[in-house]
Amino acid sequence: MLVVRLQAQRFQKWYWYDDSLSLLVRINCSTEYTNYLEKQDSGWDSRYGAKPVKGVWTYLYPVIDCLSNHMRDIDKAEMASAGVLLGLMPTIIASAGSTLVDTALLASRRPLLAFLLAMGSPSVTPLRTFQYEDVPNMLESRKTGLGVQHSSISQSSTKRAIIVIIEIALALAASVNVFHTTYMLGVGTFISWSAHVTAHPLLWSLFTGWIHLWGSWAFRLDVEKALPPSRRKERLWSRIQYWAQDEFTPCAMQKTRTLLKYQPNSYWFLVVSWWSAVLTLFHYIYGTLVFSSLLFINIRNALIVLIRLLGSTLCCRLIVKYELSGMRHRPA
Repeated sequence: MLVVRLQAQRFQKWYWYDDSLSLLVRINCSTEYTNYLEKQDSGWDSRYGAKPVKGVWTYLYPVIDCLSNHMRDIDKAEMASAGVLLGLMPTIIASAGSTLVDTALLASRRPLLAFLLAMGSPSVTPLRTFQYEDVPNMLESRKTGLGVQHSSISQSSTKRAIIVIIEIALALAASVNVFHTTYMLGVGTFISWSAHVTAHPLLWSLFTGWIHLWGSWAFRLDVEKALPPSRRKERLWSRIQYWAQDEFTPCAMQKTRTLLKYQPNSYWFLVVSWWSAVLTLFHYIYGTLVFSSLLFINIRNALIVLIRLLGSTLCCRLIVKYELSGMRHRPA
């Protein structure tokens, strides 16, 4: 039932200025559209003397081809311009988002928030293989960051709860915005090389969380938190309590300072960190390929998509930098 509803929506909702594309479907491409709904062969292969095709090529692509043939040249040019803008979108978003190391560093104290912020930032900055950050030194240097005067922040439980609620609410809103934008983009447009699949934009955004999990794994293989002797042999329930206390407390208000130390080099770290870098490149290429190939979207709507995804990314980036700045805070 869901598949049938989604199939009917594909030529009804457009990322266009007006309903001109819907008019083309009803007037100029009604036969092909009816065949699409009934999954009947429109004779697309015989019309162009091509080899016989099967499946979606017989009823979906004839509608797309008919729409393209009846569109004005100026509209085709604008559609191509929108493809250029969307093709650059992964690059633009990646330059504004957090790195794998930033997210993994935050995950060492607040893993749930870090995961939500990772999902709200749909693009990941590509990493160079076998190039590593000096992670422990990131907690000492202030060459980047917000420079918040954490000593002026009250330690009251009310203000702490307000900050946590705002952070989680913004992270959830950013994630929902990303998922809704990419899902609707897949339904309202078509990918030239995979028009029958609507999930490519959404899969691209979901894949970000998988990459950050690999990045966090590599981080934990590289460094570990320096715990006091009293916490090294804690029971499971005590660990859960410490996790909950850290998770729902801003880093600037946590009682213990984050201290990291390098672990001995291992082949596992080399493999996992290398694979994390490869995944960022794959995600980067996949996103560029998907968004540059979108059909039937104009410049205005492409810009709206970019602004929505960029807005989520900047919001998550602000929270990440605020928390990392708090991790550098030395409690009195």
